[in-house]
Amino acid sequence: MAQNKLYDLWAKKPRNDDCETGLVKLTEHLQETANVAAWLYDNWLPENSRHQIQRITFVFIAFTHDLGKASPIFKHARVLQHPILIVG
Repeated sequence: MAQNKLYDLWAKKPRNDDCETGLVKLTEHLQETANVAAWLYDNWLPENSRHQIQRITFVFIAFTHDLGKASPIFKHARVLQHPILIVG
């Protein structure tokens, strides 16, 4: 196993430059999105809307919104744009 595999599955580049690779892991992005969705459901979504969709469904949809980024086609296309991702 390579000592430092750079983000086999990743989502996007963060707004700040604190990240070593300049990328955010897909799993981190999905978890952050789920956390935001849960907060929005609890604190922002109108009560009549909460009656139309369960919290778990709302959070699940948010959590899975970028699963396509785990596909080989997406990964290949992004590696071409970011050659630093090619790790031996």
